[in-house]
Amino acid sequence: MNKINPVPTEIIATKADSAREIHRSDSQPQGYKELRHIVNDLTGKLVSNQALRLGIFVDSANISDRANKNPTIIDYGALRETIVGDRRLVHARAYCAIYDDYGVPIEKQRTVEPVWGKGFDIVTKPVKVFADGSRKADLDLTLTVDVIRRMDSIDVLALVSGDGDFVPLVDYVREKGIRVEVYSFIESMAMELQRAADVDHDLHKMTKVHSKSPANQNGR
Repeated sequence: MNKINPVPTEIIATKADSAREIHRSDSQPQGYKELRHIVNDLTGKLVSNQALRLGIFVDSANISDRANKNPTIIDYGALRETIVGDRRLVHARAYCAIYDDYGVPIEKQRTVEPVWGKGFDIVTKPVKVFADGSRKADLDLTLTVDVIRRMDSIDVLALVSGDGDFVPLVDYVREKGIRVEVYSFIESMAMELQRAADVDHDLHKMTKVHSKSPANQNGR
């Protein structure tokens, strides 16, 4: 691992201000994302010894609904531990849409099984099926409200989702001084969500959190 020389706090502050201005700009000069990530990583190293309070919020359907299309399956227990690192975990919650009319136990349903018994509080909501065949569970709203209610108890928000609908939440949380990290498969991560977060992580590259055996895909 390359050794990083100490960087004066005032220099980091200056670079951070510049990165924010780039983020706000409609133009996107080459290398802006790399600069922002370098600044955020350096800032994170300066405060890593302060046992930052961490909240992990998982949009389970956003990750698991694509499992049949991609061979990368996530071990949520390993993901939880990797995200925590040397920080203090305060909240770990997974939001799972369920079907209550197929006779499948909750713990065996597709969005629940991967996070069941992995150290998360599981929040479920039945999927509503409308006359036109469309389905909706409104768990994005539930997750958003839960994050806002818990903002006073966290310093870092780890959002496991690539859904661009969370951009307003990310913007609001960051305005309150909370660091936001996004974890998702890169091809499913909305570009506007990448730009809004302090840093984003591609689950494909996080090989330590990949499951060694495929998850059961038979449940709903």
